[in-house]
Amino acid sequence: DLSTGTETRITDDDTDQYYPVISGDRIVWWEPGTDWDGAIYMYEISTGTETQITTDTNNQIYPDVSSDRIVWQDGRNIGSGDSGPPNWDIYMYDASVPSPSPDAMLQSLITEAQATDGVSKGTVNKLRDALKHWEADRTTAAVSNLEAFINDLESQAGKKVTEAEAIALIAAAQEIIDT
Repeated sequence: DLSTGTETRITDDDTDQYYPVISGDRIVWWEPGTDWDGAIYMYEISTGTETQITTDTNNQIYPDVSSDRIVWQDGRNIGSGDSGPPNWDIYMYDASVPSPSPDAMLQSLITEAQATDGVSKGTVNKLRDALKHWEADRTTAAVSNLEAFINDLESQAGKKVTEAEAIALIAAAQEIIDT
């Protein structure tokens, strides 16, 4: 705060942070991973909330922010496509659109799994158990139930459940785990 001369520490973990940018209430930066496959983070000054913006396992770097929009250079498509030089892309995240909570995502996944022919009640119950654990802040148990759900679908794919349906349900479950 320039008016009071007060400094505020924004990050306090053991990892270095690079390329900070501020716009309004938001500060964004790049944080390298263990193999320099870093991610983009955001800090909201008014709430004191830190959020990891990118979750892809490939490198995202050089963030910038303007109002609600965060952009970065993204390496998730490097090595795909032609045999030319690496293909870095630019991605954008709109911070004005709130991300759904894991609870809401689980509710939606339960509804989707129930509506999918071939998904057994036992498999759906793993999602219900995950939701109960998530609501009780037992994240490890919730993730364990989601992983069991994924394992069930992997074994049912192409048999009781079509490959496409299994892939979609597994992706939704994995997105919740990654949250």
